[in-house]
Amino acid sequence: MTRLFQNPVAADVSPLHYPRIQSGLTSAAAVLKLALTTTATLRTLALTGLLFWGLTAGAQSSDQPRGTTFFCDPARGSPDGDGSAARPWRTVEEVLAARLIQFRDADGAPANPSAPVKPGDTVFLRSGWHGVLQIPKGYNDQFITLCAEPGHTPQVGRVEIGEGRKWRVKGLTVSPSLAPAPLGKLPTGHIVVLGERGGEQSAELIVEDCFIYSVLDTGAWTAQDWIEKPASGIWLGRHGK
Repeated sequence: MTRLFQNPVAADVSPLHYPRIQSGLTSAAAVLKLALTTTATLRTLALTGLLFWGLTAGAQSSDQPRGTTFFCDPARGSPDGDGSAARPWRTVEEVLAARLIQFRDADGAPANPSAPVKPGDTVFLRSGWHGVLQIPKGYNDQFITLCAEPGHTPQVGRVEIGEGRKWRVKGLTVSPSLAPAPLGKLPTGHIVVLGERGGEQSAELIVEDCFIYSVLDTGAWTAQDWIEKPASGIWLGRHGK
């Protein structure tokens, strides 16, 4: 099933069906494409240049962390920390780049078996800029959750899970406009991309309670800005379940 949403301004946010998009002012995320091959619940509040999404595809979320909990703190953390609440890592981008989270292939074999974060674990993100959340590949038998610590407002520029299973991203503000230095044009033209690079094995990739937008105010945009800066909200890979 594929749906194309254009000019989102106001939406019926009933969780029982897809929202009915009313025509109106063009927003910063002018075209939203969702390719869904499984039952999904979509809650959308769309205003000019602003999107709030809650997406659950193929699985239900849980607010209770399981396994081991780790922490990232852009203000007080360090790449040399141990991920504990007292000695947190700094940003989720650094954690992923350092391969501190296990990445498993479709058969469950980890490419980095000594990584401390394993399936079933939760990484709490504290307030501040965390860079880009990009996971090329990771097939988990239990969810790995990357989420806001309660009371915190972590920020990332974009989210991409190339292929994999059982990842949960929750409670983040996702916008390239928040970056301390320009991120440049989005590689795919989408702010959140899930399962685009994998085959039909990709499934249960959850983005939940995240605030996703390109910019909050497009009033000062030039014609060139409208060519270069608009972005779609969430793109679900065409092959996933």
